[in-house]
Amino acid sequence: MPSWSVEVAYKPEFRDVEADRVVREAHGLGIDGGLKARVSHMYWIDGELDEADARRLARDLLADPISQVHALEGDAVDIGDSEGWIAEAHFKPGVTDSVGDNVIKGARVVGIEGIARAATGQKVYLLGDIERDAAERIANRVLINDVIQTCELRRV
Repeated sequence: MPSWSVEVAYKPEFRDVEADRVVREAHGLGIDGGLKARVSHMYWIDGELDEADARRLARDLLADPISQVHALEGDAVDIGDSEGWIAEAHFKPGVTDSVGDNVIKGARVVGIEGIARAATGQKVYLLGDIERDAAERIANRVLINDVIQTCELRRV
C-alpha cells in the first residue's frame, strides 16, 4: 500500500503564530541562542493513491493556497543554511487522531477515494545556536503532551 507524507507550512510573508508561541515559551524556559522557529503540519497518508491524487489532496484540502505552501515527500519550509533541530511530533499508537479521520472524510468530499489511514502531527524547525538538551527541553515541555505524543529530534 503506497504511503505519502505531506508537509504544510505558512509562506514566509505570513505570520506563523504557532512558531511565535514556541519561541516565547522557549524563552520562558531560559532558552535563547537566537532561536527562531517554523511550524509545519504533517500528514501521513496510506492507501491506494497515485501521485496525482496525493498532490491534489495536498493542494485542494490540506493547504490554503493563499497563505501556505505544501510539499509532497519533502520539506515545505526553506530554511536556507540555518542550523538547528527538527522536532517531529506524532500521536502514540492507539490515540485517536480526529484530524486524520477528517482528512479521510474530506478527501471523499473532493472525490479522492482509497485512503486507508491518515495520521497527523507537527514538524517544528528550531533554528539557531541551541544545544541538543535545549531542543529536547523545548520538545518535551513546549511541543508535546507526553501522555499522547512522542517526538523525534534530529539535526537540520
